[in-house]
Amino acid sequence: MTDFFVSNALGYDLFTDVENPIIRAWNRANTIYNIKERHGDAVATKYVKKIPKPDWLPVYTTMILIANEGYENIRREIFRNEVNA
Repeated sequence: MTDFFVSNALGYDLFTDVENPIIRAWNRANTIYNIKERHGDAVATKYVKKIPKPDWLPVYTTMILIANEGYENIRREIFRNEVNA
């Protein structure tokens, strides 16, 4: 079992136990959007700082894709590719 303080930040899951890096990035990007919507930029930034630095790029890339192509399009594409992999 993963230590609570390693797998959670500010009460939000960091998804450290998710082995698939694409799904992990997707989950983290969604969490950032949810935190930002509910608590604002400052709390979302605190969450981002808890994500290990090597994992920032995939999360950032996912967020850019969502911004450019839309949430539903990216969600559909990620899960279509990962389920059929």
